[in-house]
Amino acid sequence: MKKKSRLCARWPEQRARLTQLRNQWQAEELLFGKPEWFAKKKRSWGISPTQWQGWVYAAVWTLVIALPFLMLLGRHRAPEAAVWLAGSLGMLVWDVRKLARTLAHRRQWSLGENDQPESATASAVNS
Repeated sequence: MKKKSRLCARWPEQRARLTQLRNQWQAEELLFGKPEWFAKKKRSWGISPTQWQGWVYAAVWTLVIALPFLMLLGRHRAPEAAVWLAGSLGMLVWDVRKLARTLAHRRQWSLGENDQPESATASAVNS
């Protein structure tokens, strides 16, 4: 009986840890870009590149979307071009959304719920 009660007492801790690991895995799964390459925009929706890899990511997405679209239009295949444009833009929006969520999650995780900004913490430590 004691073993069972110890396991039951530890269950909320284990469940919280598993939930944390699951959320972390879901936030970072299947991304084309890496969150380290970007910063979340402060005034609007989306992300902006902060490293050269982020700029390459943006350039590659532009080429992947535009070149097939223009080639299909050049061959008078407007329905296929529209399908390509919708599908590729959908994938881009999905990836940017995942990157933005990962960045927000990491920022929230690094600050914690009750943490103060760096300047307030530094002045409290120096006092």
